[in-house]
Amino acid sequence: MIKNCFTNFIKVVKVLHDTIIWLQVSKDVTICGQDYYVGCVYLPPVSSNYYKMYECDIFYELINCVEKYSTESSKVFLLGDMNARTAIGNDFIKHDSLYGSIFDDFNHIFNYMSDNNLPVRRNPDQGTNEYGTKLLNLCRSTGLRIVNGRHKDGTANDFTFCGSRGMSVVDYLIVPFDYFHIVEQFIVSNFTSFSDHAPLHIRLQCKTLSYTHEQQNRNVSSSTFDSFRWNDDLKEQCYESLILNSGLLSQIVFCDAKKSQDGIDNYIETFTTQLTDIVAPFFRISSNKSIDSRAQRTSRKCVCKTTDKPWFNCECRRLRHVYLSALNMFNKNKIAENHQRLISTKRQYKVFENKLKRQYKRQEGDMLEHLRKSDPKKFYRMFQKKRANNTEVPFRHFLNILKSYHQVTLQ
Repeated sequence: MIKNCFTNFIKVVKVLHDTIIWLQVSKDVTICGQDYYVGCVYLPPVSSNYYKMYECDIFYELINCVEKYSTESSKVFLLGDMNARTAIGNDFIKHDSLYGSIFDDFNHIFNYMSDNNLPVRRNPDQGTNEYGTKLLNLCRSTGLRIVNGRHKDGTANDFTFCGSRGMSVVDYLIVPFDYFHIVEQFIVSNFTSFSDHAPLHIRLQCKTLSYTHEQQNRNVSSSTFDSFRWNDDLKEQCYESLILNSGLLSQIVFCDAKKSQDGIDNYIETFTTQLTDIVAPFFRISSNKSIDSRAQRTSRKCVCKTTDKPWFNCECRRLRHVYLSALNMFNKNKIAENHQRLISTKRQYKVFENKLKRQYKRQEGDMLEHLRKSDPKKFYRMFQKKRANNTEVPFRHFLNILKSYHQVTLQ
């Protein structure tokens, strides 16, 4: 999700093998006057079936992209799940500082900066793997550096993955070695019940955007929405309008759409826009309501309560509470004892919930089987689609449409 105020400055420039998304952040909002290319990365594990679908060296492809986007007018940032365990291995070339006299004589040629002033990287995960070695080599060859365990606030030095076999650091933020100062905040957040990975909270310095009154009005207008309400008294007029514009809709429906994601998106957008323009005069309600999300958040007092699944009983609710308590304790103190308790309570809760779910589905199947034999009409009625409302459209209208298309006389 991108905030409305940044939508004009951030765009997707490339999606690589369905696993790396490259975003371009315009220099109009960066503090250094250069474009940022942010690679949102997920590197599947070595044993993943992904590599059977895509015969590629994902690290080689990643390095090529980093080199492509690293220019004098742009900088590259990487973040995401890289399944790489690096321990405290060096992501830079050690002892790479130039001798004083050489530096004085040739610095104007090399414009070189060593990593002497780079903060020491701390890592609670002392394990390594093949991807970790490749990631360190990528950093050394491209000038990128790992921010995990180096940020000034000390909130980035924590585990990012918690599984049944242990904890590790596999999610990273990687930036150019001379751009650490723009990372205002980097926090490895607490684990949640939704994922085995901890969310990464990252904030980069950017320019304060000043809006003119016209721009503010444009933003407000972009935050409005059209709502529609069916009016039975206007259905005949709407139908006549659809008949008159059927040619335009047919041209859109039968045009040759490009067989690509953008082509399909444009095809659907064109059809939806045309159809909306036709029916809006009849059923559109006033669209002067702003959907300022911030105002909605402050004014919304009550939250809709979701109902539990039909198989979710009191015991399942109790086990979930025990699991969440263990998760909270683990987030406060990530020691081996709390980790084992978390894994145990989570497994117990998930096994019990899946058991109840299977029982519920089995009972539903038995009920349908009994209904099929005892009351076939009711059984098949459960699978029938709702009948469409009878619009009572005269048959002559269909004849007129066919005549206009085929230009023949129908008897």
